[in-house]
Amino acid sequence: MPKCEMCGNDFTPSSGAVTSLRILCPPCETKRQAAKAAASRPAPAAPARPAPAARPTSPAPAAARAATSTAARPAPRPEARRAPEPTRHPHPIPGKTERDPIIFFGWIAAAVLIIVGGGIVLVIKGKKDRERQAFEAREARLQEILTKVRSLDPAIEAQAVEGKRYAEEKQDVWKDTEIAPEVESLLSRFAISIEMNREKKDLRDRHANIEEKLKNPQSVPVEEMREIRRKLEELDLQKDKVGPEFVASVGQTRNSFERVYVDRLREDAKSFAAANPDKGLGALARYKEAEDEIYKSFERAHIARLEEAKKYFEEQYRGIQAEGDALCASVFTPEMIERIPWKPLLGNDMTKEWIASSVEGFSWRIEREALRVEGPAKGSGKKGILSIGDRDKWRDFVLEFEVTFESGEIELFVRLGQHADRRAMSVSMAVGPEFTAGAPYSCELTCIGNKFSLKIGDQPPFEPEIPWTVSRKGSVGIVVDEETKVRFSKMRIRILR
Repeated sequence: MPKCEMCGNDFTPSSGAVTSLRILCPPCETKRQAAKAAASRPAPAAPARPAPAARPTSPAPAAARAATSTAARPAPRPEARRAPEPTRHPHPIPGKTERDPIIFFGWIAAAVLIIVGGGIVLVIKGKKDRERQAFEAREARLQEILTKVRSLDPAIEAQAVEGKRYAEEKQDVWKDTEIAPEVESLLSRFAISIEMNREKKDLRDRHANIEEKLKNPQSVPVEEMREIRRKLEELDLQKDKVGPEFVASVGQTRNSFERVYVDRLREDAKSFAAANPDKGLGALARYKEAEDEIYKSFERAHIARLEEAKKYFEEQYRGIQAEGDALCASVFTPEMIERIPWKPLLGNDMTKEWIASSVEGFSWRIEREALRVEGPAKGSGKKGILSIGDRDKWRDFVLEFEVTFESGEIELFVRLGQHADRRAMSVSMAVGPEFTAGAPYSCELTCIGNKFSLKIGDQPPFEPEIPWTVSRKGSVGIVVDEETKVRFSKMRIRILR
């Protein structure tokens, strides 16, 4: 139903002819037509003014006033013309109202905005949907990877290999994601397990190879048996990596091997000495190697408290010592010893060969081929140690030196090992009946095989037998007591072995 543009009321249009382009209800249309008719009628003429009464005046002034009155009256204005009425459609459509172009274009603009806005909403919604789908797919892939690696046991070799391969293949997917720490931890466990299994296999293979060679030990050269000994020691250190059964197997193999090895070493040394009477030093070299290797077996049995094995290796060790000592006596004759050159121990170039303990108050220095030593202060409860030959580990030698005591006491060790105690042969020297303070004493010390001899000046030599339980090789050591001051000079050595 149309609305009147003048009064704003809704109305039902009449069926008569359209007389205006404006939308007006019948009352407003009537008013509008009346206003138009009134505007088209000419305005009524103004009423004539009565003429003023004549005054007696002269003719000239009267004519002048008439001219002035005529000149002052304004000219009549032309009649205003109204604009022509807009042309109306000769055949208007009944009931169809006219459209306002502003409203029309407004609706078009609104429709365009709605269409554009709807398109934008659809684009954004599509993007969000794709992002959500991509996120859900990513989460599903990550969960699949995590479930897979969690299901594999690193302790099982095949599963560890599969887990490492799978995790590395999918690394581009899980790297730098929230599951990365857990996957990396599992990957590390897989790698460690694989390496451990590889190491176990290597240890088993090495053990099997040794057992294969030991099926006929007499056919294995002594030099190769030394290498087998070294390999068994390495296996023994790593046996716990494989398991209890492997530990027991390696222990059994090593025990069996060492008995055979010790017998072979002793037989080899005896055979060489018997076959080569003119090669005493070569035979002593064989005995030295055999003695050291047999002692290792004895020491191992002693530490492990294997009483039966300890007894067996002790017997072999004492036997090889006795044979070696007898050979030393026959090889190191006085004539042979005289042919060995002296080696000075107090030259300036020998300072670096001496090793001293770090004890407060203990000091030493070499000046003009003389060694001056001062012990720790009284009441410190400590002793200083100074040694030479730690690198070479002398076995058989003759040592000459001159000693002068000012005060105190020292203990002179031969074949000193890691400990200056009863595990090495030693002799005490102190100010007293044997050494007068301030007086120099010439000494000669001989250590060959199990023979020990110390001759001081013109006194009879001190010749105790070296026990089989002490070290058979090592350095010459000086243990210095508190408040001791002593000077060594002319110290030199003949190294026999």
